[in-house]
Amino acid sequence: MDVPLGQAPPPADSATFVLPRRGWLKLHEHRGRSLVLLLAGIVATAAGLVGAVRRVDEFQRLDFRTLHETGGYLVVSVGLRSGAARAGLAPGDLIVGLDGTPTTAIRDLEHALYARRVSTLSVLRQGKVRDLAYYPPVPQVDVRYLLVAFAAMFTLAVAGVVYLGHPTPQAGRFLALAEALFAAVVVPIPQDSGASWQLLLLIRDFGRLALPPLLVVFFASFPARIKRFSWLWAAFVPSLAVAALRTGLATGLVPPVAGDVLVADALDRATAALAVLGVLAAAALSVRTYISNRSDPTRRRQVEWVALGAAAGFAPYLLLSLIPQWAGAELEVLTWISLLPLALVPLGVASSLLEFRLWDLEDISRQVVATGVAVLLGGVSFAFLNYAVTQFGFRLGNWRNFVAVAGGVLLATLTVPARRLLLEGFERLQYRERLAARRALTTFAEEAVAHRDPETLLQRLAQLLRDALTVDQVVTYLALGGRLYPSAAAERWPVLSSDDLRDPFPTAAEAELAARGLSHRFPVERDGRVIGLVYCGRRRGGMPLGHGERRLVGALAAQAALALENTLLMANLRRQVEEHRLLEDYLERIFQFSAAALLICDASGRVLRANERAATLLRREPRLLIGEFLHAIVELRPEWRSLLPTDLAGVQVRFAAGGEWHTGLLSTSALEVEPGRFDGRVVALDDITEQLNLEQRLAEQERLASLGRLAAGLAHEVNTPVTGISSYAQLLRELTPPADPRAPLAAKLEEQAFRVSRIVTNLLELARPSGFERQLVDISALARDEANQMRVEAERGGVALEIHPAENAAANVNRVQFELVIHNLLRNAIQATGAGGTVQLMVGCNGDAVWIEVRDTGPGVPEELRDRIFEPFVTTRQGRGGTGLGLAITRDIVVAHGGSIQALAAEEGGTTMRVEVPAHGGSA
Repeated sequence: MDVPLGQAPPPADSATFVLPRRGWLKLHEHRGRSLVLLLAGIVATAAGLVGAVRRVDEFQRLDFRTLHETGGYLVVSVGLRSGAARAGLAPGDLIVGLDGTPTTAIRDLEHALYARRVSTLSVLRQGKVRDLAYYPPVPQVDVRYLLVAFAAMFTLAVAGVVYLGHPTPQAGRFLALAEALFAAVVVPIPQDSGASWQLLLLIRDFGRLALPPLLVVFFASFPARIKRFSWLWAAFVPSLAVAALRTGLATGLVPPVAGDVLVADALDRATAALAVLGVLAAAALSVRTYISNRSDPTRRRQVEWVALGAAAGFAPYLLLSLIPQWAGAELEVLTWISLLPLALVPLGVASSLLEFRLWDLEDISRQVVATGVAVLLGGVSFAFLNYAVTQFGFRLGNWRNFVAVAGGVLLATLTVPARRLLLEGFERLQYRERLAARRALTTFAEEAVAHRDPETLLQRLAQLLRDALTVDQVVTYLALGGRLYPSAAAERWPVLSSDDLRDPFPTAAEAELAARGLSHRFPVERDGRVIGLVYCGRRRGGMPLGHGERRLVGALAAQAALALENTLLMANLRRQVEEHRLLEDYLERIFQFSAAALLICDASGRVLRANERAATLLRREPRLLIGEFLHAIVELRPEWRSLLPTDLAGVQVRFAAGGEWHTGLLSTSALEVEPGRFDGRVVALDDITEQLNLEQRLAEQERLASLGRLAAGLAHEVNTPVTGISSYAQLLRELTPPADPRAPLAAKLEEQAFRVSRIVTNLLELARPSGFERQLVDISALARDEANQMRVEAERGGVALEIHPAENAAANVNRVQFELVIHNLLRNAIQATGAGGTVQLMVGCNGDAVWIEVRDTGPGVPEELRDRIFEPFVTTRQGRGGTGLGLAITRDIVVAHGGSIQALAAEEGGTTMRVEVPAHGGSA
């Protein structure tokens, strides 16, 4: 009686091989077993690798034997018809040099000779030294040993990966089997009696002795443990007994001969007998497990997988190597080919342990058998071709090699179509009358397109699945109004919802379906929406659907979903096209008739489209704007010219409009020009030039109104007392003799009183309305008069005053106010220039304009005051008598005449005040 294993294997639906990602975290739960396996693996691997290295070294053997002596290497024997004999080497020769190097300095003559393609041997013969050219023989590579060692190494690697990914007791026994096999196969037969070789021989014998009981224990516990499993450890007793005798023989405790029997030969025969008995016992246990688990398809399929791997691995070796070898007709090429499938044996066991694609046995079997037969036919054909060319191709002469190569290429080319034909034949043999139905499934897509009724389509799909896959039940569902209803079912099935499908099958809502024999759920979905369901039962014999069959049903469900939604998608597509057209027209109207100037640009600022408002604002036709760069139209920052930002909002800029510069506000936002690429920009431009002008004029009016109120208040409150003070100060100065020490004080008092009076007068002038009478005035004469009046003040400060008037510099201005302009400019220049400096007054005419320049050699205007120098109460002589009203009054007068005034920094130092007015007057 069988009992279930203690640990559940991975899901039988697994289509991915279990890799050691998280399984190794469970190794701490089995510390003892894992440690024993690790130590055994280290010993087996180390012994196998050391033995393999030594075996590979034996591939290179010289065709003569030597003994190392004091003077060199003494030749003991030379092979008949060997390269050494042809070179002239004979027994008794003493090799004293190799390529000019004394052999006394060479520790290993064999390696030294194989390191060169040809060597010069210095040989001492009968007292004379002769030089011989020696070619080492071709290495004799044991391909069979290398292939068998590779198969054992591959088995050990697969077993290790399985144990790390899924550390169960069965995986541990598989790993122990692989370790014993590696030691038994990879360690070669020793070539000498050294202690190290004897140790390797002992490890190899232990591995061979451990294989039979490990096979018995593994198949007694897999896939189900037999009832009397604990008694099976007795299978190790014969192997332990033989191992003890082996150890005693190696250590000398057991005599090598017992009577007429050689103990070593007897132990070899016992080891072989144990191996045969172990294989037979493992096969018997597998058959017993298969028969006793007929009701469990999973365990049956696991046994079948192991049997498939063993058959696919050992059958080619039996047919192509062992049987021809026993018959005396062994072909070396076929022997090599027969050893390659041995790698399938551990893969079959690993797939069975991990239940990897467990239900795909038929499909994989067909592919393995078809591939193996095709390779076998190709190999046998090539072997016979090679034999025929070798034995009978001497008549072909130089064409023999060409025939051999061309035949090999032709056979290799025919292998692929042969495999395809074999697969088709095996498929016909397996499915017989069901093959047509299975092929009809592949044409279901073409048939589904013609269906317009969902019920009919699902019924056809169910019928095809029943016929092609031989499943007992197929139930289909159709989504209607957010629920899933059975489609044309003869018996009642539960109604489902999409929430019932979130967990793997079967959910609580699907328990009735599972109880009634359904095993697989396949959603019919489009774009993440479930529009139908297909439920399938088991195949004949209670077998679930294989991985390939589940993929086939899933593909058919996807095709059914496509057909079901075909009509709806077409209707939706037509509706979306119409909506897109209406939306495009609507957006185009918004774009073209928007009150804002809109430009569509790429990331670099190249204009792609422009609306009517943008063309009107920029005074250019829309077609002329396309292709222009934005920085050629709008003044942008340098860093914005190569890549236009996506998030500008209300940035003040200047732009060209019909040859004039206007001020506007610029805003940008990202635009998806191509799907998924926001490399476009929507640029909105608004002209605020008139708005700024209105704001400036309003601010000017408010400023003048404030100054008017200030000036009126000061005139009313200050003029009366200042007039009295100035009168009394003047009287006091006249009454005070010049020699009196108080005379300067009286003069100073009078000067300050008049200064207060001038401040009030300047304030009244600044606030006075701009209306006045104009007349044609000679600006040069006016400048000459003002310069003569200011010359006394300039001489008092040690400043040289120069005037350079021009002829015919007449302008239509108010004479009194322009006298004040020149007076203020000269006074500021003289006060800003220190003693020894120079002030120049220059007048000129430039076409329809007259200009006045006052240049001084003072310290100049500070950079922080250059933009504010014409504002009221801003002065560079703070605390030194400056009021900051002179330049403000001057600017108002000049602007009222339609002119302009600028403060320019001179290259040689100082400041240049330039006034420019129209010759014929400006707007008042």
